[in-house]
Amino acid sequence: MSMPLAGTYLVAVLLLSGVAFFNGYPLLYPDSISYIVDSAAVVKALLFREFSDSYGTRSIFYGVSILPFHQRWSLWPVVFMQAWLVAHVLRLSLLRLGVATSAARYLGAVFVVAVLSTAGWQAAVILPDVLAALLILCTFLVAVPGDLSRRQVAAVALLLVYAIVSHLSHLPLAIGLLGALAGARLFAGRSRESTALRLAPIAAAIGGAVVLQLAVHGYLYGRLTLTGSSFPFVLARTVADGTVEPYLRSVCGERTFALCAFRDRLQVNANNFLWSSHGVWQTAAPEQRRQMLDEQTELVPAAVRARPLEQLRASAGNFAQQAVLFGVWDLDGHQVVDEGMKGDVVATGAGYYASRQALGRLHTRWWSRLIYAVVALSVAVAIVAGWRLRGRGPSSVGLFAGLVLAGLAANALITGVLSGPNPRYQARVIWLVPLVAYVLAVTWWDARAMPGPSRKSASEDSLPGWWRPPDRSRSPRPRD
Repeated sequence: MSMPLAGTYLVAVLLLSGVAFFNGYPLLYPDSISYIVDSAAVVKALLFREFSDSYGTRSIFYGVSILPFHQRWSLWPVVFMQAWLVAHVLRLSLLRLGVATSAARYLGAVFVVAVLSTAGWQAAVILPDVLAALLILCTFLVAVPGDLSRRQVAAVALLLVYAIVSHLSHLPLAIGLLGALAGARLFAGRSRESTALRLAPIAAAIGGAVVLQLAVHGYLYGRLTLTGSSFPFVLARTVADGTVEPYLRSVCGERTFALCAFRDRLQVNANNFLWSSHGVWQTAAPEQRRQMLDEQTELVPAAVRARPLEQLRASAGNFAQQAVLFGVWDLDGHQVVDEGMKGDVVATGAGYYASRQALGRLHTRWWSRLIYAVVALSVAVAIVAGWRLRGRGPSSVGLFAGLVLAGLAANALITGVLSGPNPRYQARVIWLVPLVAYVLAVTWWDARAMPGPSRKSASEDSLPGWWRPPDRSRSPRPRD
């Protein structure tokens, strides 16, 4: 990597780490503690066959991946790693779209998504949420690689696999994106744009992620499972939607579902069902919990079949609410984090208590209002720029915008319907909206001076050598 490129990346990483600097410490969420602590048991089992009764209830893949960076000492390297991933994938995407014709344009995009939207918040928090948006960008790059070298595409495909296995919701998100691309290819017929879409590598990445999850979980738990040890999120959601309780009233005399013992306590929301100290999950015995997890694959479909219209109305409302719920106020201080960081989580954990997050001075309500305003403005800019660009811009730009829209809808559908509306879920991908607006606006600006039905993205010959992507036509083994 040349010095000018390294300097550009450094500025991008600093911008994307800005929220953590503003906070004075990496952001933490209740789930963060589990990702940090539980990975040690997984590593002992994988490397030394020292098996444990529990490996936590979160993605073991994300937890293990960040362990070499924090080593139970400092969480700052995790923030910088996540910021670099965003910076790198963002650069590749903008180069592919012909937008990053200079370092200034690239850093302009970084500023928009990091400072004015949620990318900086996602890079700063110790969660796999940052990988949801990267999953969408990586899917685009693998499907339409353009001038990217084989080595770059392979690296992006590996990152796609990593993103898929890092959170329970990412596998259905990847499948949804593959379905959207397949639909686009079918709709476009045999046009040059449709035949250029590469669906097989995406399907291979999804298949690889599934095999990896089954293999590792099978080794750790002794059974093939995609989720490992998790919570009954779908059961909690359908209980909150009011679908399960009427069904149990009609069958508990004949069946022995574990939830029958709690049927008089099911008028609750999903959070109370799972997390309240007086809720069903927290008061259930270990054997009852295991039974609920085993039975939810039978109980939930049966309850939905018994009351399909009620569930459909509830799910539609959850989807609609989740689609527009993307503030960052959920990253305010949490009592669970305050208590958890008192233990031996990381050696430098005392710094958390001096952070804005711990002191209640993160001003997330103000930042959320800014994020909502920027998203609204971005939608307007995208509509105007897209309308003026019609038929003039490269087809990859339209495909990119469409794939992001599909990703936003799929993310809201998966998280809102299966888990429940939560600002954290949509905040992890909403920064792609200002990115699309930026891409469309810059593409329209460039197209004004280039009349015609279409144009090629900015000539690579005009790019500085250190910024130019590798040219596969000049070398059989391109260099980065």
